[in-house]
Amino acid sequence: AAFLNVQKIVSRYTKEGLVIDARKFSPIAMDVIAYCYPEFQTDWQPLVAPLLLQAKGQSSIEDRIFEDRLRYWKELSKMGTTSSTVTSENGQSVHFRAPQISHGAEVRALDIRAGAIDVYETDEKLVVKARTAGVNKQDLDVSISDGILTISGTFSSGDDSNATQWHIQECYWGEFSRTLALPVAVKEEEVEAVLKDGVLTVSFNKVKQEQARRIEIQ
Repeated sequence: AAFLNVQKIVSRYTKEGLVIDARKFSPIAMDVIAYCYPEFQTDWQPLVAPLLLQAKGQSSIEDRIFEDRLRYWKELSKMGTTSSTVTSENGQSVHFRAPQISHGAEVRALDIRAGAIDVYETDEKLVVKARTAGVNKQDLDVSISDGILTISGTFSSGDDSNATQWHIQECYWGEFSRTLALPVAVKEEEVEAVLKDGVLTVSFNKVKQEQARRIEIQ
């Protein structure tokens, strides 16, 4: 919703979903930072990039979650787009001026769900589940500090060096990292991590909140 407001896009919610009126729409250059919920979702980057490439002025897109999420820009460059990539302690960012005229090209739809997670609560625990199929246990790292959980690892495709021609190449192979600010207070020293059937499950014992008590007024 915040992105739509900045872009001054007229929209309304109906029973069928979100309806956008783009008859008088002109994209606005802006800086986008993808980070943990409830910030701008990292999965939206490939969707807003073509829009910002038509916005007059200087724009940038920065990802503070994944180390290699900006790979889709290599695909956009096949269509004639130009940009510069900067790596900092916060993550990777791509900077570009627009509008840019692009042309048709054969591109790949890359996997944008490497490192996707689910988070839920039970009465006693906070549970984080991550899809890690293709990651060996020794290539997986889980750490927690001051309420920030980090899951990182490497997706291994095995040996495909003898491939002479690729027909479909959609899977993401390589390093990934996901950082999550835990939504509730947990006992960081009371944690269990289990890797089974390609799913990593990290369970924390929650810190019990004291029940409200009545205060007598003097």
